[in-house]
Amino acid sequence: MNVLEKKLKKVKPLVVGLLMLGSMMVFTYVFTEEVRAATTWIVDNQNTPRDFTTIRAALLDGRVSAGDTIQVNYGSGTYSENNPLTISKSLYIIGMLSGSALPTVTAQNSNMDLFRIIGSGYPSVIEQFTITGSTATGKAGVYSSVAATSGNEAAINYCVITGNNIGVLLASGSSYNIIESCTITDNADDGINLQGSHHTIDDCGSTFQTSTGIYQNGGNGVYGYGVTYSIITDSSIWDNDENGINIVYSSNYNSIEEVEVWENGERGILLSGNGNEIDGLGSRNIKDNNVGGSGTLYDVSINGNDNTLIDYEIYQDPPVTGDEWNGVFTANTNYQYPNIIQDCQVHGYEGEDAIGIILGGGDDIKGIDTEVYECNIGVKAGSASYNSEIDCDNTAYTSGSENFYNNVIGVMVNCENCVIKESYFYITGSSVSGVTGILIDNTYGKIYADIDDCKIQKMWTGIEIIDSNNNDHSFIDGCNISTSGYYGIYIDGSNNGAGYDDITDCEIYGSTYYGIYLYSGYDIDITYCEFEYNHFTGTGFKGCGFYAEGSSYIDIEYCDFINHYCAIWFDDHSCYNNIKYCYIDDYSTSGIGEYGDWWGTHNREVGILFSDLSNTNLVQEVDIYKVGYGIGIEGCYEGDTDGAIQIYGDTSSDSIMNNIKYYPLYATKYGDYSSSGRIRDYNSNIAKVFLLGLDDLDTIFTFDSLSQTWDVDEDGGSKYYNWTAEV
Repeated sequence: MNVLEKKLKKVKPLVVGLLMLGSMMVFTYVFTEEVRAATTWIVDNQNTPRDFTTIRAALLDGRVSAGDTIQVNYGSGTYSENNPLTISKSLYIIGMLSGSALPTVTAQNSNMDLFRIIGSGYPSVIEQFTITGSTATGKAGVYSSVAATSGNEAAINYCVITGNNIGVLLASGSSYNIIESCTITDNADDGINLQGSHHTIDDCGSTFQTSTGIYQNGGNGVYGYGVTYSIITDSSIWDNDENGINIVYSSNYNSIEEVEVWENGERGILLSGNGNEIDGLGSRNIKDNNVGGSGTLYDVSINGNDNTLIDYEIYQDPPVTGDEWNGVFTANTNYQYPNIIQDCQVHGYEGEDAIGIILGGGDDIKGIDTEVYECNIGVKAGSASYNSEIDCDNTAYTSGSENFYNNVIGVMVNCENCVIKESYFYITGSSVSGVTGILIDNTYGKIYADIDDCKIQKMWTGIEIIDSNNNDHSFIDGCNISTSGYYGIYIDGSNNGAGYDDITDCEIYGSTYYGIYLYSGYDIDITYCEFEYNHFTGTGFKGCGFYAEGSSYIDIEYCDFINHYCAIWFDDHSCYNNIKYCYIDDYSTSGIGEYGDWWGTHNREVGILFSDLSNTNLVQEVDIYKVGYGIGIEGCYEGDTDGAIQIYGDTSSDSIMNNIKYYPLYATKYGDYSSSGRIRDYNSNIAKVFLLGLDDLDTIFTFDSLSQTWDVDEDGGSKYYNWTAEV
């Protein structure tokens, strides 16, 4: 309990008025001699009995001692004072109401502050006044430089502070000042200029109600400069010409709690410093700021480290279409202490380059209640955001718990060492062309990204890695990617090769065309993944579980491929790739081949396909069941080598092709290139490869050596050849 509370507890007040001023509860007390041993002095510029006719006279009178009360009656309604009104000792200056009207104190000298609290002017109270008239640049309705202490604060309560240059100025070196239940409006510059430490702004305004709060000031609603350990709570800050809250220059360990920030001309909140917290407690909003609409715009901007933005809804309504209109921007100055955005809802940033959240410096997004939706880009981890982490801790993935949904791009990664884990990406309607769950963009530098245990549903592309020649090493682990409109995972190496990626323990199913598509991929491991139903049922091209174009040193191991028109396809000079220990099956009654009577009617109805000079590849211990064709080789032979493919068994397990509708193995010429390969045992003289329909299990085969194969010549015709063994 502070001194003021202790003092008022001693009062036996006669409550003669109760006023609702906007949302402010304004109480009028008639103080009796039981208040304290000190004196209550009456100021009244119209009525008697009285002690003084002006507040200034009371302050200058030597009889008024520390601890006294100056009670200012309504009088004529306005006290025109020869300011400054200097409070240099502990005083309680309290205005009395007339009905619903506050007494007005106006400055005769616009070049001076109206009230000045200095020196030993604490504990003190200025309560229930309209304060106006200090209009010169830098001058305030109330100025305080006192270094008060906890329990002995200097307080400004239940006042309307308007028509000054600055509403309230708490100077450098000041501490423990309180601004409570005030309306601060229509000041030429900032509503509150906050310096020093341990200040409190409390209960200034109500949610989205006009005529209350800190509003319509010509500068910032609240401007903080090097302020520390202070709190702004339970207030409404809106329609100020500049920022709603602008706290900068190493302002540390402050709290903005349950504050509504809306319709300010620039940012809603601009914060620079360390260890600050912005907490909406799930009930407040930061919305519709940047009314001026010029330059790069943010509703919230945080620069520093170890700051927290939690439990706020941040949005534009209606959604904005400006290209650079963004929700939240963070920039970290110390990667060991990231800024954290937790359990926030961010939406309504739909412009061509608009972004819901920009992580500009190694910052994190946390919390199962995180929702970022209806943005062009939901989250962007920018090129400077080394060590950023997005972890929504969402492992249930239940309907209605989506974290990133209805964005054109859910998360874009442009930084090194970014982690995205346990997050749910979703589209509520049908998959839309161009929509991507996670985009890893290596265009401007190397990326080390780790995507773990995410669910990505109904995107056009689930995960996309572009310009992967710059990629350092990315992991995709434990993800569930389903019902994609085009690709489950797309990796584009821009003709220079991707760099050492791993895709592990993922479920990829329901993609219209490709479960995984690699373009110029290089040195990628795909292990323990399940691919299912990655195709569509229309006519023409049907899609693949896995497709690689111009990709090399790809290892596919311990993966299952269920119900595909083509399970695995290496195309266009894809060389030195390995397929090991995989299972390929079509569960339908007659096999996928039932959809076409010959190769090409419904293209690529095959378990594994190598085409267009995709040479020197390995298939080892792969089981293929119930497909149209088991393994196909099309135009894959260059020079005097083993050719396109070596198919291995080993001494412990067979490679099996069974219930193949047409041919277990075929090889065709395409263009100027025939096809060749070798079927043999792996490190053994015992043939362990089991290909139903082929008698010779350790044979070099060429284009002219396989029966019932076919070739499409340049004119579109076909030729068939008989099989003869060559040992």
